[in-house]
Amino acid sequence: MLPLITQIAKRRSLAVAAGAALVAIVVIAAATTWFGVGVATKVLKVDSGEIWMWSRSQGEAQRVNVHSGAVDTRRALTNGQGHEVTVMDDGRNLLLHDRTAGSVTSVDLATLGTSAQRPVERGSQTAVAMWRDKVLVIDTAAGTASTVDPENLSASGQSVALGRDVTPGAFDGEGTYWLASAAKGQLIGLSIGREGVHVAHRTRIAPDKHTLQLSALDSGVAVVDSTAKAVTVYTESKRRVIEVDDLQDTWVAPRTIGERIAITVPTRRTVLLVSGSDVRRYAIPGEGELGEAIVFGDRLYIADAAGGTLLVLNLEGSLIETVPLPAGEERVEFTRHDSRLLVTAPGSEQALLVDPDAKVRQIRTDKTVVTDSGRPTPQPDRPSQRPDRNPDKPRPGNRGTPEDVRIPSTPQLPSWIPSDLSQYRPKATTGSTSPGRNGTPGQTNTQGQGIDGAPGSARDGVSG
Repeated sequence: MLPLITQIAKRRSLAVAAGAALVAIVVIAAATTWFGVGVATKVLKVDSGEIWMWSRSQGEAQRVNVHSGAVDTRRALTNGQGHEVTVMDDGRNLLLHDRTAGSVTSVDLATLGTSAQRPVERGSQTAVAMWRDKVLVIDTAAGTASTVDPENLSASGQSVALGRDVTPGAFDGEGTYWLASAAKGQLIGLSIGREGVHVAHRTRIAPDKHTLQLSALDSGVAVVDSTAKAVTVYTESKRRVIEVDDLQDTWVAPRTIGERIAITVPTRRTVLLVSGSDVRRYAIPGEGELGEAIVFGDRLYIADAAGGTLLVLNLEGSLIETVPLPAGEERVEFTRHDSRLLVTAPGSEQALLVDPDAKVRQIRTDKTVVTDSGRPTPQPDRPSQRPDRNPDKPRPGNRGTPEDVRIPSTPQLPSWIPSDLSQYRPKATTGSTSPGRNGTPGQTNTQGQGIDGAPGSARDGVSG
């Protein structure tokens, strides 16, 4: 009797599980039908495992699939060719800080349409940084720091005065943004809360007018004082000073992950590795200036700009691998994204991706370009490096079904689910409606105006 009861219970559990799966399919299909593919895309998170980078030569942001090592989506910026642009995203919004034009553009990642645009000071006078869903804007000309909403770029919360001589740095691993005032020898740490940004740390870190560089750590910051020949590690009001002889004309990455701080002396082809109170020197053979150096995993990666190669060393200083660098107009840049390292040159059409297992791959490209309006446009033909790619297959950003999501056109439903779901459609609202991000009816405005304030206009119509 007991085995029979057990079998019946198992069958009922399987039936319940199958029914739940079918209900999930119906819900996703209904969401796609009623609200557009963007809803299903967000629910299933098909955009995970991707990195955005900027191509100066193409004037576009490119999304790299870390699994295939290929660029699967491009997002052009109007008149962006040759511009210096910083790219950042929070999973929902893509921010393009155009230092050349003096603007910040917010792009909705569900549709790749422009959400908002904000003018800022040109060049290095403005720094824009993102911590999770918080965006910090630092205006060194005005000497202020403020926060903006990542979607509409409107000011949110209070701003703080910093002084006009500050040098922007980066966020550490705990969400504190670090800056330095070389004229006053001050170190400043900013924190973002519900009411905006505020000064969490302000301390004397060096004598006046010393040459200072910052590298944000997992917790705290490292201050490289070339004048005093010292590196100060500052964490939670505690400091540790390490004396280092050779610090003239050095370069350090704005963000260091882990305990080892890599400092490059380009003209002397030397890399200094500071770990705790220990300082190791690596003399790099060859001629010409070195580029950036960074520690990733248990490897030291050095951009040999003169030799056109990426040097991969172990932490003992032995050369493991030499990889051709992407040829660009400026120095090579390293960007960490979780467990991967991206190696780019702003003026190059190529990039390198380093996996967690230290495998270096060259990033491929395709032909899909999405303009500021969110609509795909053809790119000049060039040999495809993805021979198995189906050009008729809907691609992310093209408003078709994402290639990783397949919704049955006529799903088979159990008899207890009604086949006619029209009675469950959302009721219509009154008032004028502005076009939504994915082309479906969007937000309602009882004044008869669109989202951006112009009658009937949509966010996708904002020029980049």
